[in-house]
This record gives sequence, structure tokens and C-alpha cells, in this order.
Amino acid sequence: MKPTDRSVNVIWQVLLTYWRLFGGLNALLYSPFVWVSLVLNFLVFPLWCNEVENAAYRYLWIQVTWSIIPTILGLSTASFTILLSLLASHIAKIFTGNGDAKSSFIKVAASFFHVFISQILTLFLALFTMAFPNFLTSLLGSFILLYSLSLLFALALELFNLAYLANLASGHSVDDIEASFK
Repeated sequence: MKPTDRSVNVIWQVLLTYWRLFGGLNALLYSPFVWVSLVLNFLVFPLWCNEVENAAYRYLWIQVTWSIIPTILGLSTASFTILLSLLASHIAKIFTGNGDAKSSFIKVAASFFHVFISQILTLFLALFTMAFPNFLTSLLGSFILLYSLSLLFALALELFNLAYLANLASGHSVDDIEASFK
């Protein structure tokens, strides 16, 4: 086996593991974030349907993509790095479940990976639509952009749940937390 064959094999294994942890096609099709993004995409149809004359980008969604996705991708990466740094703390066993393949940490890592993939796909679709402008890639690119943004909300929910679990594991109840704000 050549070193490149091994590298490709590792990449496929990582992708298949992510896809399995994410839930596969069923999780994607039944995700409320997909459906909300689909509805929003049709509500903002001028962003992907109308061509703009004498503009840097033929469709407005491409401009929105280049304005926000690189920053959000950097923020997502930094957030994941911070989460990884928590593994060195005393709460690491709570997150990792002593190596459990479906631990809270692995689920959040899969969520981050899903966000990364959607944001990178958005950038690729923007480039492709700039090179070969057409209705279909514009429609799909705008949808993936909105899906990427909605996934940030899903990720925030996952992170809050992880923080909540860590707090419970440290011996504090919800009542303790609420009382500290009074």
C-alpha cells in the first residue's frame, strides 16, 4: 500500500465516522434546520434569483457569503480549539465518557465538523457560481449559506447542553445556578 492510499483510507474512515455520528441521510432530511433554511431560501429569493448588473458578484448571496463565512469559519475553528483545550481539565472525563464512541464530546465534535463542512461547501459553491453563473448553483449555494448559518444555532444548543452537563457533574443543580443570578 502506498502512503497516499493510506491517507485516502484514513480520510474516508474519518468521513464515514462523522457521517455515522451525525446520523446520516435521515438526520439531514429530518433536521428542522434544513427545513427552516429551505423556507428562508425561498423567502430571500432575490438574493439568489436576481442577477445584479455591473457588480463584483452576479448574485447577492455570493457577496453575503464572502462577507461573513470566512469570519464565521474562523470563529468556529477557534471555538472548537477552546473546546479541545477543555480536555486537559478535570471535566474531560465527563465530556469524553472515558472513551465512549458516542460521548457528548464526540457528538459536539461531529456537530462542529458538520458546521465546517457546510461553511466550506458554501465557499466552494460561491466560487463555482462566480465561474459558472447559473440559476441552479445560485439556488443551492444560497440554501447552503442559510443552512450554515442555522447550524450555528444548532451548535450553540449543543455547546449549551455540554456546559449544562458539566455543571451538573460538578454538583450544581439548575436551582443553584438560578439562585446565583438573584
